[in-house]
Amino acid sequence: MCDSEGIYSVIVADDEGELRRALIQRVDWKGAGFFVIGEAENGADAVNLVESLRPDLLLADIRMPFVSGIEMARQVREIRPATQIAFLSGYDDFTYAQQAIQYNVLAYLLKPISAAEMFVELQKMKEKMDEQLRSFSLGTEHADKMEISEFLMPLILDGCAGDPSMNIQQLLWTEAIRLGLQKNEKEEIRYVVLITSIYTQEKENHTTPASVGAIDLTLRKYVKHASFYAFGRVVSLLIAAPGAFDRFLHILTQDIVQNVQRILNCDVVIGCSREVMALCDLHEAYLEAMNAIGYTK
Repeated sequence: MCDSEGIYSVIVADDEGELRRALIQRVDWKGAGFFVIGEAENGADAVNLVESLRPDLLLADIRMPFVSGIEMARQVREIRPATQIAFLSGYDDFTYAQQAIQYNVLAYLLKPISAAEMFVELQKMKEKMDEQLRSFSLGTEHADKMEISEFLMPLILDGCAGDPSMNIQQLLWTEAIRLGLQKNEKEEIRYVVLITSIYTQEKENHTTPASVGAIDLTLRKYVKHASFYAFGRVVSLLIAAPGAFDRFLHILTQDIVQNVQRILNCDVVIGCSREVMALCDLHEAYLEAMNAIGYTK
């Protein structure tokens, strides 16, 4: 966990013991903004350490015994999505690099690498992590989403309304396409409504309009989405292809929880609806997500 001075915890995993020890002993970790809290000689041990020690960064060889680097990244994303991952490999293998990208890997470094080179790379990684930390803390979100919020807010909070003689779904599709929420009417997509509330350790609601940007910073790693602030909560519409939510929805929610706990030192309550197929069903999904929040308190 990042300490009060902005120094990040790291686990080093490599099956080459001599190289692993050299990295730990020779690299100026503190000078680069990190401190080593554990080491592992295989992928399985690395995953276990991530679960128990909850590091900010896992620096790992991409090819290790028992659990490969790619499988290790998948498992880490399951149990600790807030942990950043950097791969170190002696294989200049673009296939591996492409596979690593899907797990939001922070860096992909090639062996051999000297202590001085590693120091420079760690500084680059710290800059990226610092920026993410600042953006999450401040809720930074530059895109102007006012028009999208004005479209979604009444639709989600109040439901569909209009002249029964008009094709409401057609009108909603047209507007959603114009706003970039979907490509065309033939695109087969599903919707999920996610409601997030942030609380201090004293159980006071700490959710603000700035929280929308913070939540969006996590959501955009996984899915097309739009969020707005209402009644002390962040309401998010998630948009994905059929079956996609089964793969990443639980990881996404854990990522939000872990980032709020790690960066804001707050608790978070999340309510999530089931998938719905039509924009007219979003109000029902919202009520379902609100009901889910009631069960978690």
